[in-house]
Amino acid sequence: MKKKLHEYSTVQNSSSTQDVSESKAARYLIKLKKADYEKLAIKFRTGHYIAKRNKSFRDFVDICKLDKAKGLDIGESYVNDKGAAVLVSNIALVTLQPVVNILG
Repeated sequence: MKKKLHEYSTVQNSSSTQDVSESKAARYLIKLKKADYEKLAIKFRTGHYIAKRNKSFRDFVDICKLDKAKGLDIGESYVNDKGAAVLVSNIALVTLQPVVNILG
């Protein structure tokens, strides 16, 4: 009798077999990550321009304001001269790594 009750309970309380990547939460998280990625990509491109042209990090703020005026959604984080320094520093580290590996 206990065995049958246990089997019945197991069947009634089993979890669904829906794939986690197909859930509503997973789809929402992917959209959210994609939006954050796009915002950060715009800022990285701007930071790359600043570094490549030897511009002041203060110019980064003005270019971000221009991006906003053009209708680009760049968010609110890293939209200052200190944020530009962080972005350019990360670009430099990624660019430098293959050279270090070759010399290394």
